[in-house]
Amino acid sequence: SRLTSRHAVRRARLLFTVSAFSQHEISRLYRIDIDRITITTNGIDTGRFHPGPEGVEHVQAAGLAPGRYLCTVGRLEPRKNHLNLLRAYALLPQPRLPLAVVGQRDFQSDPIFDEVRQLGLESEVHFLESVPDQSLPALIRHAAVFIYPSYAEGFGMPVAEAMASGVPVVTSNTTSLPEVAGTAAVAVDPDSPQQIAAAIRTLLESESARAAAVERGLRQSERFSWERAASALVSALRDHFKLDRH
Repeated sequence: SRLTSRHAVRRARLLFTVSAFSQHEISRLYRIDIDRITITTNGIDTGRFHPGPEGVEHVQAAGLAPGRYLCTVGRLEPRKNHLNLLRAYALLPQPRLPLAVVGQRDFQSDPIFDEVRQLGLESEVHFLESVPDQSLPALIRHAAVFIYPSYAEGFGMPVAEAMASGVPVVTSNTTSLPEVAGTAAVAVDPDSPQQIAAAIRTLLESESARAAAVERGLRQSERFSWERAASALVSALRDHFKLDRH
């Protein structure tokens, strides 16, 4: 509960979180010194998320052609901002690449399906709700563009995984997402379907923009390893107990 969380946070001798955004939010909400909170980012499993030709069969099994679709990943809930993504998709010129929406339904997901019908996108948007664990990396890896216009994230793991897969990314300019994306992704206002659509078009139509996004994304994704996270954790523990002994 919120009450027990507040009690635990205030009494904890060490605190860890995954991003500077989360660090500042914890400090602000629980009114504790930001220096007590250490950032240990999430790590990418590069054995699963990497560039290459593997997994074409998973893409084809989903009714898609490798390199010929757009992709987003996330539970079908309001925070993930599927509505504005669909509105942006409808602004793209035809013929459009299909949009693969990977994620399970939420109890608030009905407006998403209503929007698809209202925009007349039933034949172009593929909802993939039961994706096997081994298929997800392939669906990300073989996308033409990965789009993640979420309103709020504590980290934003799908963005990191898409960059590590060698896929150009469009994401939001809010909360933790600029930290994860760095300068690699095209950052957009999640409330603007026009900006989202323009960013997708840039990555589809400009080979130089696409190549730069892929190269920067691969470099940026190297920052997120479990080795680095473990090193930050161990360093914080050592510093804490060294101070304790004094």
